[in-house]
Parts: sequence; C-alpha cells; structure tokens
Amino acid sequence: MRAHAVLLDVTHRLLLRDGAPFVVEVPPGVRPLQALEAAARDELGRTLHEALGHRVVGGDAWFVFVDHAVGGGELVPLRAWAPRLAEPWALYVDAMLGGWRPPSMELEVFYFGDEPRLASELAHHVVKGTKRATTAWVAAVTHDGWAVSRPGMLSIVTDGFGVPLCAIETTRVERGRFCDASAEIAAAEGEGDLSLDDWRASHVAYFTREGARIGIPFTDDAEMYYEYFRVLQVFGRAG
Repeated sequence: MRAHAVLLDVTHRLLLRDGAPFVVEVPPGVRPLQALEAAARDELGRTLHEALGHRVVGGDAWFVFVDHAVGGGELVPLRAWAPRLAEPWALYVDAMLGGWRPPSMELEVFYFGDEPRLASELAHHVVKGTKRATTAWVAAVTHDGWAVSRPGMLSIVTDGFGVPLCAIETTRVERGRFCDASAEIAAAEGEGDLSLDDWRASHVAYFTREGARIGIPFTDDAEMYYEYFRVLQVFGRAG
C-alpha cells in the first residue's frame, strides 16, 4: 500500500514533489497515517497536523492536511492542480467541501481580515446571512498579488487557518475612493451597527494596519474595490 499526503497551505496551494503529492510506501504492519507522519518528519522536516479527511482507493490511502507553512517542494494553486489530479480533487471535494461540487475548478481561496480571529468573525456574518460585501484596498491587492475580483468569480472562504466554511460568487465590483464609500456598502458588509460612520472607523483602523504592513500610508483618497457577492454553499449544511 502507498500513503499520499494532500498537503495544502492556507490558500490551498498543493505541495507537489516531482509533479505529484507527497507519497510513501507503507511497510507491512504499519498504519498508512503512521507511515506518512514518519516520512514527513524525515523527508520534509515537519510534523503533520490533524488529517482533515481521508480516502482509500485500491492500494492507495489519501489524507488531506492544511498547514500555514508548507515547504519541501512546489506549491501549486488550487485552480491549477484540481483539473489534473483526480484523486486529490475527489478527496478535497469530500473532505474539505462536504461533498459539494463547485460549478468550476477556477477557484480562489481566501479569508476575510488580516488574522484568524477576525477571519472567523467576519465569516460568521457571511454564514449567518448578514454579510454580502467586502472592501479591498487596491494598493494592498497589488502588493500581495491577489486576484482582482470580478463578477462571476468563485471563491472558497476559510476561517483564517485554511479550513473552508463556505463558497461565494462575486456579483458586482465597483472601484472608487475610500472617502466616497456609500451607506450601501456599509450595510451590505453587515458589520458593527451597519452605519457608514461605524464602517469608516473600523475600516480606517484595518487599512491603517495594512498600510504599515505594505509600507504605504492609507489615506481618504485611497482607491478601493467594493465587492458584492452571494453565498453558493455553506459547507457541512444539508441541501
């Protein structure tokens, strides 16, 4: 038997070595997961976290893991590896998406905010139905190399640690200055008391932190993306 590790980072880039996920031959009398854990320590210099799911196909056992600092090979984005690696994709759909099959494999993976606690809190608003928009600073998107949102884009939203919570589809994107933000975007983001004043205060604080991180002062004239979306699926929910 062989044991395979579908080892993902928090944006679900897959670790490939020689074009394939990490794999090890399982010695007789050794459990597949045990063999993977030992090989990861020896060959990758890392301890595997909790497996988020597994799948056995013939003589192959597949396990999926998420780690914030994946290394030891090539990291390939989800939209690139999903169409060509059938078994990892099947495991991803079953274990990570609760069996939901996206209408396209052209998927982005991200979390709201700048750290896991805020990401979980904002994703809570999405799952509960109160958040249907988000705002991004053009300079930060460019600096970090993120895809620019566009109508029809499909995204997997995680909790900040890489665990998927829901899938969304972008329905509208507007570009404008921060100082020109409307009450519509404040209400659609579903945070705080839903007022524009509250939205401005929390977003100034957030983008000021972003500015310190990327080395660009945030100002009222900063160019923003105002994105509206709909929820396609909450993972783990029936129907």
